[in-house]
Amino acid sequence: MLTCNVDFDHTPIVIADEQRAALIQLFRDRTKPFPSAPAKVEKRIPSPIGNFKAVIFDVYGTLIRSDAGDISLAKPAAHSDLIRRLLQSAGLELANSPTNYAAQFNQEIQRRHQEALRQGIDFPEVDILEVWRALIRQWTRQNSTNSPGLFNLRRLAVEYECAVNPVWPNEGCREIIDHCRHAGLRLGIVSNAQFYTPIMLEALLGKTPSALGFDPALQLWSYLEKRAKPDPALCETIARRLQSQFYIQREETIFIGNDMLKDIWDAQQAGFRGVLFAGDRRSLRLRLDDVRCRNLKPYAVVTSLLQVRELLAPPYTDESRLET
Repeated sequence: MLTCNVDFDHTPIVIADEQRAALIQLFRDRTKPFPSAPAKVEKRIPSPIGNFKAVIFDVYGTLIRSDAGDISLAKPAAHSDLIRRLLQSAGLELANSPTNYAAQFNQEIQRRHQEALRQGIDFPEVDILEVWRALIRQWTRQNSTNSPGLFNLRRLAVEYECAVNPVWPNEGCREIIDHCRHAGLRLGIVSNAQFYTPIMLEALLGKTPSALGFDPALQLWSYLEKRAKPDPALCETIARRLQSQFYIQREETIFIGNDMLKDIWDAQQAGFRGVLFAGDRRSLRLRLDDVRCRNLKPYAVVTSLLQVRELLAPPYTDESRLET
């Protein structure tokens, strides 16, 4: 039996159920709670509130607190010893010549970004599995016959991510998702992400994003799109799908994120109401040095995910849209 992470514009990413279960368990084994770090920002709820029918969430820094404040690729760091240990534990026969693994890792990502920029993509995203695969070819002996299979490559990538970017659900994460779903609101995700992001959510929240209530048509993962926030194309895609498939207008949608540029500016370019989540100072990105954010005002500011309930009208019932 197979499980698919489906993207409506791209080939589904298929992971066998037993392999997916192993990666979920790996995340659980490598993840433990750590406290939030409150930011010195005050809640701001507008009055009157709008009549919203859809809620779109960012993941890293919003639903999930991150020690790096973002997905790990957003802030490359020097982890040469870690990379060497992971490669050796995977049974790979490394070349004898000394190598700065972390520098080459970061350079390969930048090389791919530059190539995408030349192709006209202003905010490119890589597929981290392609990066690992290319680098392992360079780092192993030319005659090596023990190159990792796809599952072992995924496992290596998850091990690295867990080591460099500890994550844990923000307080109220599951509760606000359940509240929105039971209120009949359409739920979506727009995330700078990799293949392991939906798996990480399942590991931490107990269900796949779709089973939690996020409509498959409203889940956009940057590694599949080959574009990262703040590329306006991502929110624009969600806006078109909301209108064409669910008859929900842009102004009837709120977008919740921790980054004034990648979330609030991006969302408001698409006509959504941007809600700044300021619940953790490690992930809060005010971007005051960016001209696009200097005079930008979010629709609302919340310091707890549960405060999002104050932005929503009393729940309306639409039995056809509620999961059992």
